[in-house]
Amino acid sequence: MPASPLPPDLLEHWRLASRVRSVERIAGGELKDVYRIEVEGGSPSLCLRLYSPEVTLETVASELRWVDQFASRLPEVPASIPTAGGDRCVAHAGRVAVFTAFIEGDHPDRRLAQHRRAAARMLARLHDAAARIEAPAPRRGYPAWRDLDWWRNGWWKWRDVQRFLEQTAFDVRGVDAVALEARLLSGLEQLPQLFAHAARMDLPELPIHNDYFEGNLLQRDGEIAGVVDWDETALDWRAWDIANATWSFSRTDAHAIDTNIAQAFLADYANAGGSVTGDERLVLLPLIGARQLWETLYELGRACRGFSVDWDYLIGNLTALDGLAQERL
Repeated sequence: MPASPLPPDLLEHWRLASRVRSVERIAGGELKDVYRIEVEGGSPSLCLRLYSPEVTLETVASELRWVDQFASRLPEVPASIPTAGGDRCVAHAGRVAVFTAFIEGDHPDRRLAQHRRAAARMLARLHDAAARIEAPAPRRGYPAWRDLDWWRNGWWKWRDVQRFLEQTAFDVRGVDAVALEARLLSGLEQLPQLFAHAARMDLPELPIHNDYFEGNLLQRDGEIAGVVDWDETALDWRAWDIANATWSFSRTDAHAIDTNIAQAFLADYANAGGSVTGDERLVLLPLIGARQLWETLYELGRACRGFSVDWDYLIGNLTALDGLAQERL
């Protein structure tokens, strides 16, 4: 048997050190390393997630308190596997480790109507399960979007973004840094009014996935088989999840929203038991715009730390809703 590249003392928390047959590194996002592990004895494949060093044991534990409740109601959500000592996650060499079952599947294709319908149905089931979680409390470090400090947080600092744009003094593929800065500033200044307006509405609040898009879903034979990557799960308006999912599955390659597909997605969500109130429909486009602002600032925050920028994607996201501000989905 080939030696496992994972530390035996880590695996031994789950009594796996002598049973590992193979370890395969797979794509797992920015906040963790993910491995597929085969063990002796014909057991199903396992999935090990190793979070980045800045993610604390408390943060992951708070994630799992909700995820495991979803998993108890939905087979598509993988539950954490307890250690021999009963812990759902452990810290090892400065990183938090979690084991779950490995879910076979591919990411859905938003261009396929069957996959869009399956994603809408899955979202309705998620929200039904979320509504039955008793007395959920906000996760520490993951505030509701309306409570986030949009000027300075763990993903970006506005002054750093300004300096990056001003000091770069570039014209990359037609990007106007001055105009971009002005647009971002305008978006930030308009957020308090948007959130104050939404707060006066009757917007249901529940634990949401908070990053529901095709990259965090797995499908087999046209049906959703897995919902993964719950790092950003938070207690917030249900409308955020609906808005983000609607955008993700109705966006075009030209960074625009196809309103016909968006409306069909919402109809599929409703037909599967999901609820979209009149107030929620009124704020869907504004919330999509706010999320796109977040995505843009997030990417620029990464640029401030030395990562490369896909300017076409960034500008496309920021301008995706131009001309649709008065349209209701």
